[in-house]
Amino acid sequence: MKSFITLFILTLLNINSIEQKRFEEVQKISIQEAELILGQQASLKEQTSGIKNEVNFFKSTFVANEIDAQTNKLGHLYYTYETYKNAKEANKLIQSFMQSNQNHHGFERLKDFGDEAFIITDQTNFITFISTKANKMIRLKVNKVTSKTSMLALKRIANKLMNTV
Repeated sequence: MKSFITLFILTLLNINSIEQKRFEEVQKISIQEAELILGQQASLKEQTSGIKNEVNFFKSTFVANEIDAQTNKLGHLYYTYETYKNAKEANKLIQSFMQSNQNHHGFERLKDFGDEAFIITDQTNFITFISTKANKMIRLKVNKVTSKTSMLALKRIANKLMNTV
């Protein structure tokens, strides 16, 4: 009986390990994509993944290599990919985000980016993109916006990411 339980536990751990590995491999943003969004050379500062509150997540942070001379700001790109238990949970969260930001003058609801999507910016400090497709959510945030930041590149890359989930 102990052998069976041990085998069962090892099988579950192996399945979780394989699923986490597949999860990490599929939803990454490349340094080249980060550089297109930031508009300049950048470095990967941090990358983490795991499970928190039954949500699989993958996060990465990219930092521009130089301060933008025109704005005197250093751009950062934060990327998060999450998988929820079901589409209802992901939808509930994005609806909450949209409701709390919809009156902001830089809020724009987007079509053709998964099931739900929006972008919000103050044009000076940040751009945030959030989208869901089924039980998956993607978030991209640029903080601080520089003269080199590309909203067009952010939308193109976000669309590509949404099409791969």
